[in-house]
Amino acid sequence: DDLLARLWDFAQAQAAIDPLTAAVGELGGRYDPRMGIFRRVAACEIVGAVPVDVIGGGHLPMYRCGALRRVGVFDESLFFGFEEGEFGQRLRQAGYSIYADARLWQEWRADTTAQGGAHQATRTSPHKAAWRRYYGVRNATLIAWRYGDFGAPLLVALGGAAKGVFALASTRRPPREVLLPLRGALDGLLRRRGRPINPSRSVK
Repeated sequence: DDLLARLWDFAQAQAAIDPLTAAVGELGGRYDPRMGIFRRVAACEIVGAVPVDVIGGGHLPMYRCGALRRVGVFDESLFFGFEEGEFGQRLRQAGYSIYADARLWQEWRADTTAQGGAHQATRTSPHKAAWRRYYGVRNATLIAWRYGDFGAPLLVALGGAAKGVFALASTRRPPREVLLPLRGALDGLLRRRGRPINPSRSVK
């Protein structure tokens, strides 16, 4: 019940310590430019104010208005998936800091242990998985073009396409859906943006 209030207090404290604090949240991840992916933070590093590169949309990110006015808001051309990752990288490149509160992070981890907790893993509906995977692969590849090292876009596209096709094929989805991750990889490599896949039309 007091999560937002605790995050607000954490944000105020971090802004006093680091005036370039642009965002805080419950937990986050760090970008690996070599591989073009976001990685988890090691458990031993989750202490105090944890520097991260992204606050996941489901973990109550709080953004500083001044930072938003300077760098803009989410990139609408991505449409769906990893938009918070791109935004986090844009903030970091502008010189801003992003922090997660270790206390809240540890509480979240305790709730999601294998022994059972208040939070359960959210699974993507099979009927929505195809279009979500398209945008996930495409957008991760687009982000790798801008923020990753040389070769990262190809690694992300190939890895994402292979994983997506396997996951969809294993659930016996129609061929046109199984191939959507491949299309996402190709569109990402060709730097195509926008909303080419309409979720409402791709779900029967």
